[in-house]
Amino acid sequence: MKFSGKIMLTVFSAAACFPSAWPETEPPLTLNIIVAAARGNNKELLAMRRRLAVAQALIEENAARPNPSIELERQTPLDAGYQEFKIYQPFALNGRITLAKQTAQAEAAAFSADIAALENEIAAAAKTAYYGFRLAGERIRFEEANLKFSMDMLNSMQLQFQTGQATNADLARAKVETARNKYRLEAAQSKLKAAEAELNCCMGRPPQIPITVADNGMFLNAPSASRDPAFETTLAAALSSRPDLAASALRAEAAETGAALEKRKRIPDLTLGWITGASPEERYSKLAVTLELPLWYRNRGAIARAEAETTARAQDTDSLNLSVRKQIYTAWLARVLAAKRVRAARETVLLVNDLRKTASLDYLSGKSGLAAFYETNRIFIEENLNYLDGLAEYFEKSVELEKAAGSIAAGEL
Repeated sequence: MKFSGKIMLTVFSAAACFPSAWPETEPPLTLNIIVAAARGNNKELLAMRRRLAVAQALIEENAARPNPSIELERQTPLDAGYQEFKIYQPFALNGRITLAKQTAQAEAAAFSADIAALENEIAAAAKTAYYGFRLAGERIRFEEANLKFSMDMLNSMQLQFQTGQATNADLARAKVETARNKYRLEAAQSKLKAAEAELNCCMGRPPQIPITVADNGMFLNAPSASRDPAFETTLAAALSSRPDLAASALRAEAAETGAALEKRKRIPDLTLGWITGASPEERYSKLAVTLELPLWYRNRGAIARAEAETTARAQDTDSLNLSVRKQIYTAWLARVLAAKRVRAARETVLLVNDLRKTASLDYLSGKSGLAAFYETNRIFIEENLNYLDGLAEYFEKSVELEKAAGSIAAGEL
């Protein structure tokens, strides 16, 4: 594998095999576009956004003040002359309306945080699929270059065989290696189509739609050690931005407000009424006051339930906080190790690239045997594929760390 300052992701091999699959009119997709499409077309996320309106409507519902009521009584037959008009207005003197509104607000905010958490998961899946697609295209580029090299070697051996410098065994071995490389290229092309299908499905599209991606020329550069994130910085960012932590804290807040609301309900509502009426003997007006006396129940069951809910929510938040810390630490360790693997593999690849070139020249010039060349060739292929696998692991672990930190960045790592 040859590396340079600008390494182009090539998927032209797939275009050669599937000429109708890469329309020239389709603009290349950037990672920003892919993540936005994944979030915009996810059915579960769309349903959650619609259900958010229900939670928000509950805020207004719980903030509503009680309506007045009127009552009219007339005696029959109407000539008896008796009638009475009544109007009643309940008053919530216990502050329960404010508490009910605050509880609904906290629940709606928690649901919004749930949506943000799902958006984070969807973006992580889309970003992983994007890197998988790009690496599948790069695997094709490598297999094409390797196949071309093996075919060049086969042509050279055929010439040497005609001049008596190569044996039948040498020529047969070259044909076997060429056949293997053809199969590896076909397998890489199949993996590219599978990666394309995965990326399409992440965006809510049919799996067979062709995809081209924009290339910034820096995709295969080994990650610099200076870009390895510090654990404490990553943890602090996660604790402040994880949507699920925010949702848990908001639900704990809603539970506390709900418990306070149930306690306030022990203070009964006051209802004031004004009654005016007339009879054949007189006209009158009077004031009515209605107040429930909480002598027997005093809302004890509802208060006990709300307090138990408050305790459970607080424990859930503590448990989630510890789980997040563990998740961040594990993801951070895996990301740092994956970056080290890529850097080490890149150093090896640069060495084996030169070794294979030297080994092929030595064999063709008669300085070494065919077995020595193909042993070097085997190591060359293994180390290049190890580098690509290392990159795949690095991108996977990087996305996992971003997801654990609660914020998926659209840009490349």
